[in-house]
Amino acid sequence: MEAIEREWTSETDQVGTACDTNTMESLVSDSDDPMGECGEESDAVSEEPCLQSLENSAVSCMAAIECELRSEDEKEEILVSSFFEEGCGCSKWEGKNCVNKFSLVHVRDVRLQCFELTHQELDIMIFEHLAHANNSEETSAMQRHPSRRRSRMHSLYYHQGKCICLKMFLFLHTIGIKRYKNLIKSFHINGILPRIHGNERGLPWNSLSSASVKHVLSFLQNFTEENGLLLPGRLPDYNSNSKLLPSSRSKKEIWKMYEVASSSNDDVRIVSYRTFCRLWQKLLPSIIIMRPMSDLCWLCLQNSTIILRSANAPESEKREKLKKAMDHLNVVSEEHI
Repeated sequence: MEAIEREWTSETDQVGTACDTNTMESLVSDSDDPMGECGEESDAVSEEPCLQSLENSAVSCMAAIECELRSEDEKEEILVSSFFEEGCGCSKWEGKNCVNKFSLVHVRDVRLQCFELTHQELDIMIFEHLAHANNSEETSAMQRHPSRRRSRMHSLYYHQGKCICLKMFLFLHTIGIKRYKNLIKSFHINGILPRIHGNERGLPWNSLSSASVKHVLSFLQNFTEENGLLLPGRLPDYNSNSKLLPSSRSKKEIWKMYEVASSSNDDVRIVSYRTFCRLWQKLLPSIIIMRPMSDLCWLCLQNSTIILRSANAPESEKREKLKKAMDHLNVVSEEHI
């Protein structure tokens, strides 16, 4: 498209230059003619090549644009053209087919505008038409026959003030008969309020109950209170919400303990291991299983606390406490080997 625009700009500049040159020649010829009899003829002659060149450039640009149509646009063109050839199949409005009331370009533009609307915006536009052109009275009013109960809603379809059939109305607004019937049903129940999908208001069949979720949380909290440890490497008065579980047990083992404890309770549903881990991570992220490297023993925790508190102690006392901690780590490393 950028190349086409540059070509169009260059051609228009050339045409403008040609028009300016012809205009100057016409002025010179007017000055040579004292009576001004040849001025109008020279202007008419100079305008003809300008208009011809503009028309040729416009045709070339339109041809280039048509060559770049997408496959979806080509299908839409074929669909609109075939609909105009076949027609809507009715001739009750003024004795002619509904497609003859509008041009092909107009119908194509209306359909493209409907495609640009969102699903909810198009629904509201159909609701507006239903509120304007539908007769929702319970009884039918007839002049020659007695009134009786109406079995369905009577509708008239209009576009630009012209009455059309249902098939033409649906084609213009790019909707099917099933969606139109669902819109009528929703209009009778909720009026012009936007439609809401049924799954948005209800829970799926496999959703967990609140009692089952609370049972999982209470089990994790009780297990943490019995087996939780202080945060290693921190001061005793350090405030932290993190609660650490020993690394000797994995999440799989804790879930198996939960499964055994919940087997006797028939009021709750036993969740799977994947759901158990997801609830743990989402609702209780402060409960963490320590890694083996951070799972310090009580002596390591005491040594780290003493070293941190001896910041203002003499150097000899610091070296003694540090040597004691290093000796303990050497012994532990030899035991691990």
